[in-house]
Amino acid sequence: MKKRAPIIVIFLLAICAVGFALAFFTNDAEKNSQIGTLNAEIAERNSQIDALNANIADKSGQIKALNMEATDRRGKLEALTEEAAKKDEQIEALTAVAEGVDDRIEALNAEVAARDQRIETLTAQAQAKDGRIETLTAEAQAKDSKIETLTAEAEEKDRQIETLTSEAAERDQQSDAQDTEKDELIEALTAEVAEQEAQLDALTKSNDALTKSNEALQAGRDDAQQVDEAEIARLQYDLDAANAELAEKQDALEQSEAEARSLRSNISGIWSKQGYEAYRQGDFSRAGGYFSSALAYSPDSYDYASSAAMSYIAAGDRERGTEMLKACIELNPDAVEPYIYLKNLYEGIAVPDDVMALLEEGYSRTGDARIIAEPAAEMEEEASEAGDAEFSQAEDAGTEAPEAVGTRISADELREVQGMLIDIGLLPEGADDGDYDVETVEAVLAFQQWVNLQRGEPTLPENGEIDELTRAYLDYCQTNGLKPDI
Repeated sequence: MKKRAPIIVIFLLAICAVGFALAFFTNDAEKNSQIGTLNAEIAERNSQIDALNANIADKSGQIKALNMEATDRRGKLEALTEEAAKKDEQIEALTAVAEGVDDRIEALNAEVAARDQRIETLTAQAQAKDGRIETLTAEAQAKDSKIETLTAEAEEKDRQIETLTSEAAERDQQSDAQDTEKDELIEALTAEVAEQEAQLDALTKSNDALTKSNEALQAGRDDAQQVDEAEIARLQYDLDAANAELAEKQDALEQSEAEARSLRSNISGIWSKQGYEAYRQGDFSRAGGYFSSALAYSPDSYDYASSAAMSYIAAGDRERGTEMLKACIELNPDAVEPYIYLKNLYEGIAVPDDVMALLEEGYSRTGDARIIAEPAAEMEEEASEAGDAEFSQAEDAGTEAPEAVGTRISADELREVQGMLIDIGLLPEGADDGDYDVETVEAVLAFQQWVNLQRGEPTLPENGEIDELTRAYLDYCQTNGLKPDI
């Protein structure tokens, strides 16, 4: 406004100068007529100046409102970023706690392993004692068998003594010599029986000692097992407590990670919305930056990487477009489109070695010849031109474009197309009724706009009509499971 004021003053002075000149060279009537004309022109100019000033004031108000809205959005974005940073710090703290719990569990596991080793040692010792007990038991059984044998022999000797005594009684009339021999024989047998009884007593005492030793060893093994079982129970309790604490920490960590993911998703959504707005305004480079920021908060999003790549390609930024196409390939190495865009991006110029390696890998993975063949866009161009020519002929004839049903596509074919739109998420279930209604037109239009956005060029006509090229892209998306993020 201040810059225009001198211009207006100069303009008015010029008009006054002209008026004075006219007054000097003409009569009064002519002067008055010319002055009136000049005054009318000055009034009109003043009216125009007032209108311009009002328009400038209105634009200034709009600019202030936009600046306030941008400031508010930046504030919200900063708040969300700070909250995400806090969540990241909480996640790091919980991760540290989880690592501490893991260390404690490892220590407990080591202690349990040491206890297990001790148990194994005690078990080995108990097994050795069991072996010794079995040996002593076998010896005791052998001695018992020997005792039984000696007892049987002693009984046999007793029977012999009784027999001899009986014989001595029967032969008591024999000579003294015979009696003396018998007495000596009886004494010898009696001494032998006494000796065998003494051996039997010794074996019985040894058996009792072995039995007591066996009982002591068994009691010691039972005591050791009770002590080890109590220790194992205590260690198991500590381990269960540590596992419960770890589970609780893991739940808290998962909850924090879920909240952080939600925040990152919200921030990505804000950047993505600004990216789409910038793309619609034709500011492709800024749109690529917004989509890249969205990808930074959602690094697993193929859609953000693809949108950033298409934006940079539309802006003519080959370096950043290549970077985002590489990100697309890393996220989905089986998708064909990033390889084809990458190939077309270096058409007519030297292809870097890393890009060539990616293209060769893409062809090896997908087997799609378009990755290594020359671009075959003539078919698409001809189909697009044919569709445009048909609409142009309809307009030149002064009639509306023909309806889809009955002229271009049958009701059955329309149901098939509506089924494709349902599969890729642009129409609700049950909308395949064969009626080319407003909902179907809007779905087709949204799909055409999405394809053009992904390709970075007007590949499909954005008119909501189902031509052959639109139908071909629909079939490709349905076959490959591609769903527009709209």
